[in-house]
Amino acid sequence: MTGLLLFAKGAWKAITSPLGLTTLLAIALALAGWKIHATIYAAGAESRQGEIDGLNADIERMVRESKEAHDRAVADARALEERQRKALALIALEYERERDNAKRAAERVAADLRAGTIRVRNEWQNCIAAAGSVPRATTDPAGPPTAAELRSAGTDDLLRIGAACDAQIAGLQRVILQLQGK
Repeated sequence: MTGLLLFAKGAWKAITSPLGLTTLLAIALALAGWKIHATIYAAGAESRQGEIDGLNADIERMVRESKEAHDRAVADARALEERQRKALALIALEYERERDNAKRAAERVAADLRAGTIRVRNEWQNCIAAAGSVPRATTDPAGPPTAAELRSAGTDDLLRIGAACDAQIAGLQRVILQLQGK
């Protein structure tokens, strides 16, 4: 006990001396400054934490909105693809129908030409005359085709090819218009 009492008396003398009071005052001011700094920092940290929380909320909102916009864009693209697929399928069916109609029309015209119901203009006469002057090497036992057979076969081919081309062009034009959204 005497040691503790002696220590307390010595500490009291040290504290009450001018240097001790200055040191004690410096320690008190340092502790007060630290407390003030800690309080200010805590308040600043809280306000910064509020800013950080606000920014995090903004980021989460932007991510959510971006995902929703992406999902809408994907759904719109799929809907557009489905509409175009259906439209192109209808165009393909219409093309097939028109191609068959064109083939039947060409066959009707060819049959009418053979029957003499309709006639082809004489625009082929020069070709026939020129073809007659070209020598031919034929091994066909039936002999060379006659001019009428050649005209009939050529007319049939031209009508068939022309009708098929018309149907294909019409189908392709519808595809282009569909893809352009018109």
